[in-house]
Amino acid sequence: MAFPRDADPHNPTEIDRLRVAFAVFVGKKIVEADGILDIGEIELLTMAFPNPWMDVCGFIDGDTNLTEACHKSYRDARKILPVTLDLEEKLELVTLFHRTCMADGELHEQEFNVLMEAATLLKVPVTDLRDHLKSLRCGGTLVPPIRNA
Repeated sequence: MAFPRDADPHNPTEIDRLRVAFAVFVGKKIVEADGILDIGEIELLTMAFPNPWMDVCGFIDGDTNLTEACHKSYRDARKILPVTLDLEEKLELVTLFHRTCMADGELHEQEFNVLMEAATLLKVPVTDLRDHLKSLRCGGTLVPPIRNA
């Protein structure tokens, strides 16, 4: 299922484009965090960000490299999304990031740290983040303790 699930893949809004750019960059950071590229991670990102969707947004070139438009949207997203998205939309991003962390069946500390950085950038309240992550436990995997910032 492509992310964001409520977006029109043929006519994305500017907020949709910002959410995609933010999620692409954070997802990429998560995948790179442990230094191991796992097939599960690749499959998840390919499913979440299919090339036709990325192309409609103008985020990939003919060689499927990220474009300057994607980089600019990510920079804009860091400023706009924290004040534009509601809590549910922010937690939808956190869920995607958690799935990316868990794609290889393990929650690596480096990956979790990237998730936490993204949640902080989005200004997700710590108590809501803690409760949401508890609800996302996969196969009994505990999330590391979250310190109040």
